[in-house]
Amino acid sequence: MEGHHLRVVGRPNFPYNDYTKRREGSRVLLVEWLDSLDKRMYALFSQRLNFTPPLDDQWGIDLGNGTWSGIVGEIQRNTADISTICAPSPMRNTIFNHMRAYNVDPFAVVSLRPKLLSQYTLILRPFNNDVWMYIFLNILFWGSTYWILRQLNYYNTGDPKVTFHAALLFSWSVIMERTYCGSPLRTSGQVMLLTWLIACIVITTGYTSSLASHLTVQKRSLPVDTWDDILKQTNWEWAIFDELMSGSSYLYFKQSTDPNIVKLYKHLGTLPIKDGLKRVLKGSFTFIIQNSLINMIISSYYTDEYGRTPYYIGKYGQIITSDFGWGIR
Repeated sequence: MEGHHLRVVGRPNFPYNDYTKRREGSRVLLVEWLDSLDKRMYALFSQRLNFTPPLDDQWGIDLGNGTWSGIVGEIQRNTADISTICAPSPMRNTIFNHMRAYNVDPFAVVSLRPKLLSQYTLILRPFNNDVWMYIFLNILFWGSTYWILRQLNYYNTGDPKVTFHAALLFSWSVIMERTYCGSPLRTSGQVMLLTWLIACIVITTGYTSSLASHLTVQKRSLPVDTWDDILKQTNWEWAIFDELMSGSSYLYFKQSTDPNIVKLYKHLGTLPIKDGLKRVLKGSFTFIIQNSLINMIISSYYTDEYGRTPYYIGKYGQIITSDFGWGIR
């Protein structure tokens, strides 16, 4: 540009930008700018490129004294003219002009694939907890009512007396389709028993048909698709790709007032990609990373010839910024 070599600053974020680097003390120096989308586009603009990584190897966060770190700070100090892929923010836009280059790349959550549920709870799965509680309360209610009715008949007409635990067992035997001595002699008791029999037929029919379907097609654990799903897990841990926590991702978590985001950030760890995926294999763990990057990595290195992989990538990505683009001084 009229004798001025554009000074480009950026960080690796494959497939958008990638390079190899080396450290000299506290400085980070570029070794080779690798093939990536940013490099191909910049190659269309100029035959000669002066491309350097930020000296502190960060994306850029506000240091609190009016200065910025990372690639944003390089542009602020006029040591660079253009940055490679970077997310915009209201505060960053006061430092550089944002030029949209890419659609937003949502964050994906990576966990183990859903597994078959344990067999020892199979007998309970036809009904959920609420239905089981409803059945239990109805057994208690019907048994108690039946016992009261038999007590009244004993004092009024001299019918045989029934103990409370016997009434409960009778209530339980009906739903278990088992006969039990002590059937009512009076019409009122027989009507009450008929009502309970009809209810038990409905319950047992629903249970046996549901149990048959569960035995035929076994249920799997629920997948982790969103950040909210992470918070619903018990004895669970999570971490984010460490390269992301020196820029807009850090600002998003740090400044968010959403209770779920605050809770997620409170227990959020950071790990490199290999360590994060290795930790996922141990179970009860979720790794947060860009969707496009993790799909390429898992497809290339963690999928066998039959397309099988132990990893599950959530279906619903989390978007934290409007787009990605270049920052221009």
